[in-house]
Amino acid sequence: MKIYYWMISEVNEESMFMFSIKPATMTMLKSIVVLAGLFICGCNPSADTDEHLLKNAPEASIYEISGPIMGSSYHIKVVLTPDVQLLEDLRIGVKDALNRVDRLMSTYKPDSEISRFNVSPQNEWFQVSADTFEVIALGQSISSTSEGFYDMTVGPLVNSWGFGPTGKPVKVPDEAQLQAGLVRVGFNFLKLDSKSSAISKTADIYLDLSSIAKGYAVDVVANYLEQQGVENYLVEVGGEIRALGYKPHNESWRLAIESPTVEQRSVFKVVELTNGGLATSGDYRNYYENNGIRYSHTINPFTGKPVQHQLTSVSVVRPTSAEADAMATMFMVMGTERGFQFAVENRIAAYFIFRNGSGFKSKSTLQFEKYLTQ
Repeated sequence: MKIYYWMISEVNEESMFMFSIKPATMTMLKSIVVLAGLFICGCNPSADTDEHLLKNAPEASIYEISGPIMGSSYHIKVVLTPDVQLLEDLRIGVKDALNRVDRLMSTYKPDSEISRFNVSPQNEWFQVSADTFEVIALGQSISSTSEGFYDMTVGPLVNSWGFGPTGKPVKVPDEAQLQAGLVRVGFNFLKLDSKSSAISKTADIYLDLSSIAKGYAVDVVANYLEQQGVENYLVEVGGEIRALGYKPHNESWRLAIESPTVEQRSVFKVVELTNGGLATSGDYRNYYENNGIRYSHTINPFTGKPVQHQLTSVSVVRPTSAEADAMATMFMVMGTERGFQFAVENRIAAYFIFRNGSGFKSKSTLQFEKYLTQ
């Protein structure tokens, strides 16, 4: 599952953004972001506000709302005619929405709904919020369609390999530990009751929503912005994206998929997005080495081990960021050939980067090609 976090930072004067990966720690990402107009950050936006400039601005500009969340960060860009009170209201509303999702779905918080469900008795119904139920229902649907290559119950294995709340293990899990984790993994162990928004487990499963919750948080913020009348925005939370509309002067939101190299960060491909969610999952940042062997954070729920194949990065565009988030992880588990075939058969916009000797090659589905700019 995707336990690492992504950050977004501008890479040129044309507001092109580049994804980069950060390991799963609780240290907040710091980035330098060049902004067009007002910069709103943290809990004191007035410190960076020039009210005279706002009152006399002739046209809409890009404003950013940013801060820490979920062990990572969020950056939301909105295109608005300057309005100090509206920007403050949006800042508060965005922060409240993100904190709500974090309180419900974080495995790092022992009092979250997911954490309380994970320690609840088997074969008993556990009522959850509408948000949590929606995320789990979507994840289960993708699990079913993918025949288990996407599985939110892979949490015990994620924890065993050191990519969960407990951190890196003292030693690589042995076969006995893997088997003990595998018997607790299986999306069919999770039951849903849509009438009562309740879930139940028939085995000692451990739900880990890290591969879908950030994407869902993006969707929650996007929906909130639209409810407030914002028609042009770019929302990023921990690297997951959703965009709508355009920047000033009808310019598309341009984003860069990072080259999957550990040594340096560079642009591999540029995409344009005006309506939809975008997520990228990779194996080249969040990993550790033991006795010369590299272990990625993406765990195969069938073998119980980190994936070992040539696929190194997948980018997915879907109507929602939650879908894109989960499917990017699903494809990383499937690997290049199986993943690409699945994407083609299901008409999913997906872009695959895979190792080829000492370099990389890529291929995309027809649905993704319309987003490519170069």
